[in-house]
Amino acid sequence: MYRILVSCQGDLAVNLPQVTQELFEYTGPEPVVLDFYSQVVSLEHTGILSIIAEYKTKFPHRELWVDTPNRLEDHKLQALGSDNCYSFPVCDQLLLCGKYWVSDPVEAVIGAKRFSYLAGRHSLARCAFSYILETENLNQYFFLSNLQGGGPPSWRRPEIHISGYAIYESPGDWFRKSTDLQKLDEWYDQWQPISVDNQTLQTQYYPNNTTRLNMVKLSKNWYADVVFETATRGDVFFITEKTIRSLIAEKPFIVYASKNHLAHMRDLGFQTFQSLWNEDYDGKSLQKRHNAIVYLVKQLCAMPEDEFVDLMHQAQSITAHNKSNLKHLCIDYHGTATNWLQKCNQTTIG
Repeated sequence: MYRILVSCQGDLAVNLPQVTQELFEYTGPEPVVLDFYSQVVSLEHTGILSIIAEYKTKFPHRELWVDTPNRLEDHKLQALGSDNCYSFPVCDQLLLCGKYWVSDPVEAVIGAKRFSYLAGRHSLARCAFSYILETENLNQYFFLSNLQGGGPPSWRRPEIHISGYAIYESPGDWFRKSTDLQKLDEWYDQWQPISVDNQTLQTQYYPNNTTRLNMVKLSKNWYADVVFETATRGDVFFITEKTIRSLIAEKPFIVYASKNHLAHMRDLGFQTFQSLWNEDYDGKSLQKRHNAIVYLVKQLCAMPEDEFVDLMHQAQSITAHNKSNLKHLCIDYHGTATNWLQKCNQTTIG
């Protein structure tokens, strides 16, 4: 197969012009695969689905495949006479999590923070959340860490336009007034994010890196996770180590991800926390989802300490179920626990 790399930077950008040019210029005999290299963006939202439709109209007898962890758009590909050749039924992150598996729940120690917020790339949504935590004095309730090398922020990246990338996150989606973006800009210039393990966006992917296992073990320092996932736009479901750490450590979670992310998790057999707090944010889009999560976090931070801890104890049956469900998903796919862990140990991301 002839593979064309679709380069994704989270769901902020994709190299659509380069992909289009290479796709239509290739005249060889091999079937073509648009390879997302285990990353996820929405085919429809980014315009890739339209490119596929144009290609199949022009070359109806040529084979064109997509290799992406996002299975929600498989039916759209099939309607165009294409298909997804990704080797896992769900994202490999979910089925290869054994390398940072721990058997026992990671219980919060005395003095633990209420939440963790562990962030990577400086997307607008993530930076806006950090801005709110700091300017509204909510940091005191959080264990905070931000991978080094996360900038410049998404709204300050002219190189994306120069290189021909199409950008899918715009300040116009978030700020009605330019003064609001100006306040975020001014705050960002003096912001000094801290990485608790001195990892960068690059070193976290080094072979045999133990970053993910380290963060699971560190979760004794908080009760619950506020997770900002990689994919947040379009018809996608991409559960990564960001949420998987919570499942392994048996922590409750609040997730800013793509629309209906929690609903898709429930489809896989996981339970979420709708019996304990409002999860209506899951059905909202973009900034409305962000605002609803901020409102929920503020409510939980305002609770008396004993009531909050009691709420976390009520969540334990859900978190225990989720870990058991994750393990069974992995074993069911790989056949045995031994096969699963052996396969995980062969992976280079830890």
